[in-house]
Amino acid sequence: MPNSSKRNINRHSYIDKSFKYAKEADPDTLLFYNDYGPMYSNCKNDKILDMISGMQDRGVPIDGMGIQFHVKNDYAFSRKHMSDIIKSYGDLGLQVHITEIDVHCK
Repeated sequence: MPNSSKRNINRHSYIDKSFKYAKEADPDTLLFYNDYGPMYSNCKNDKILDMISGMQDRGVPIDGMGIQFHVKNDYAFSRKHMSDIIKSYGDLGLQVHITEIDVHCK
């Protein structure tokens, strides 16, 4: 892609500014990045971890990661995999909140 690095810089700038402005507006608030299903794709999870790590390196205030997911019998992730995902965010010094969970029962 011809301008992919420029888009990444602009995207990071937008996200960084959003978190910084939120912290300026309320210095006592906890700031979370919230996303759906990082446990469904190692690639997605790695990109989120890289993004948050980069934010931390750039001094962007971030306190936690919110995870949304759905559980069905046929989903391929295990309890250990889910635990590893949560730990990966904890290893960055983040609080981890399960912000949405839907358990499908038959």
